[in-house]
Amino acid sequence: MRQTARMRDPLPWLVEAGLLAPDACDAVRRAPLAGGWWNDVQRLRAPGIDWVVKIYAEGGDSTLFPLLPADEARALDVLAGHAIAPDPVAYLARSAERPAVLVYAFHAGTPWDGDVEAVADLLRRQHALAATGFRDVPTDGAGIVQG
Repeated sequence: MRQTARMRDPLPWLVEAGLLAPDACDAVRRAPLAGGWWNDVQRLRAPGIDWVVKIYAEGGDSTLFPLLPADEARALDVLAGHAIAPDPVAYLARSAERPAVLVYAFHAGTPWDGDVEAVADLLRRQHALAATGFRDVPTDGAGIVQG
């Protein structure tokens, strides 16, 4: 698992986007979250917020499994309110000044314990939702390799 060399500070971007008041930054506690491979993922806590901030790595669109922050944000929007995935807070598209940033509610979880019925219920709820607006994904070997 690759770990980011240093934690990038997302607070200026969140202030600029209107998600945090400038005077609230001193109360924010940041901690890196384990997992992931390319992106810098942090938990931000302050009065009234408990968020995950995912700062996307640059150049992730040229891999076999590309980083698609807009698609990930869209997926969270589709799944919001259904107790399937964390609820989204904001998506900041990549700009000349910063990488793409996805902010969503922190949700404490536990590893799967073998409860097949719970997984079946989760999948039933997921598959009941209309998933429109996504890119077409190739399903054959040649299409996957060509991207």
